[in-house]
Amino acid sequence: MSPSVTKEHIVEIFSAYGSISSVEFVNHEKTDGGLYRCMLITYHKLPDAQKAVKYMDGGMIDKNEITVALHKTSS
Repeated sequence: MSPSVTKEHIVEIFSAYGSISSVEFVNHEKTDGGLYRCMLITYHKLPDAQKAVKYMDGGMIDKNEITVALHKTSS
């Protein structure tokens, strides 16, 4: 994910699927020493998150193909 993609940009795109409670960006180190950027989007309702996965997995943001998957949190 490009550094030019902002939290506001992500909220604008992903709020089409439901009410978002938070967006967090996380940087991870690649094995070649570079970094990749991922985001954690939390929805208020599970069905909204499931819609986001259905429609956005394999989609494009800022000319980059994205992977969208559910991650169960403890709450």
